[in-house]
Amino acid sequence: MEGYENFPVGKRRSKEVALAANIEESFGFDEKLSPAFSLRPANRAVPADTEALYPSAFGAVYAYAAGKLWLLAEGGPEEKGSFASPPAYAAGFYEGEEADIFGDGGSLLFLTAGGSGVQENVSGRPLCGCRGSLVLADGGAVRVSAPFSPHEFSVGAGAWEWRVGPQAGGIVGGAEIGGSLYVFCERGVYRSTPDGYAREAEISRIPTDTEKICAFAAEIGRAYCFTSAGRLYMFDGDFRLLAEEATFKPSTLKACAFAGGCAVSVSPGRLLAYDAERQSVSRIAAEVSALGGRFALAGNGLTAFSRENAGGRVLSKPIDFGTRAPKKLARLDYSGRGRLSVGVISERGQKRFSLAEGESAYPKISGRSFQFSVETEAGAEIGKITAVYTVVGEE
Repeated sequence: MEGYENFPVGKRRSKEVALAANIEESFGFDEKLSPAFSLRPANRAVPADTEALYPSAFGAVYAYAAGKLWLLAEGGPEEKGSFASPPAYAAGFYEGEEADIFGDGGSLLFLTAGGSGVQENVSGRPLCGCRGSLVLADGGAVRVSAPFSPHEFSVGAGAWEWRVGPQAGGIVGGAEIGGSLYVFCERGVYRSTPDGYAREAEISRIPTDTEKICAFAAEIGRAYCFTSAGRLYMFDGDFRLLAEEATFKPSTLKACAFAGGCAVSVSPGRLLAYDAERQSVSRIAAEVSALGGRFALAGNGLTAFSRENAGGRVLSKPIDFGTRAPKKLARLDYSGRGRLSVGVISERGQKRFSLAEGESAYPKISGRSFQFSVETEAGAEIGKITAVYTVVGEE
């Protein structure tokens, strides 16, 4: 209907723009359009050429750069040890104290609130702590230290070990959940109930169907897995699907977990985040090169995940208000908090307006359907946007 702007129109109709039900893309908001996680400056210096970040049992953060492990303290980076390549990390115990444990497959470094220790000639990389024991991954072997003796891996001294099956693929992570040790492999999860000795442990395998686990992170009582099918799962004894990501780049996949949820770097400039408190999923626009605990290296600066409302943007799918007939969009009414920038896009053009609470805009744009692009400033919340329109040719 070329030139249908000149056709007669019917009476004006009014409908709420159902943004939450028609999200095409969203950053800074969850699927309910509530403010989601954002990355805020952590105000700590980071060594140049940082390759990896690590959490800490004490709420701190470590960085690996130029062959050295650094504690990112408020006064500046403090060197804590040396490794030829980025080490693995686990929280555990050392000499009766909580400890951050690092290892590269040949040695272990123990860092406590009051000191440190080193154990040489240890085969395996830290996987997790479980009931006072340190768990290492050594190829396809799982090695569990004697309880509260993370340097003791002799079977006769209370340590034990077992192997994962070749059908499970490589080991990607481990976690203590509900008092049991769970070892996550690319295509399977093993559960054991260690009691200090291999002969007293019951080991069972939980298949993960055909999906390969590509990225893994864990926090107290739960683990998160991102799979080759683009699915994000939470595991607390059973798998629960949290989100699906249609587009992701395997080479960029990194994951972190913290007390409030988790995040996965799914592609350049894009993070998928889960808020455990709100049980909601969101996306964050950020170029991230490293993740560790609640921290992320974005650009050259250290940032931290925060629930502070930093603003965001939402693009809707095409909305036709229940009819494919041509329409004229006459007015948009906004009620919410803060100021919005609202764009309207149709097959016949696009316009953008700035709206504060209680204000209206007059697009005067025609189309069979409309996409709405909404951007908010920090502190603003998307409330209700109502469209007033007429249907072309309607009596």
